[in-house]
Amino acid sequence: MYLDTVCLNVSSPAPPPPPASPVHGTAPDIAGQDLANPTALLLSAVMMLRHMGLQETAGRIQTACFHTIRDRQVLTKDLGGNAKCSEFTAEICRRIQDLD
Repeated sequence: MYLDTVCLNVSSPAPPPPPASPVHGTAPDIAGQDLANPTALLLSAVMMLRHMGLQETAGRIQTACFHTIRDRQVLTKDLGGNAKCSEFTAEICRRIQDLD
């Protein structure tokens, strides 16, 4: 058995968990500048939570993300706004708390 097969549990009888990862590059040109749009990361987390059976939590995060974008008040530059990544994320967190 090869090392990669052992590490990846390829021969395991149980299916491996699905990957939960945003599909995008690493954007080294904006690293450390608080400019990235975290939506792909957050929606990947939503998919992971749904897989884990945490439907309500996943739904709250998804709703907060979509409503933040829909309302167009706090958007990152790539979405047409001027907010930093931290400001956009804080708005999503605020909306999640408001759903309680």
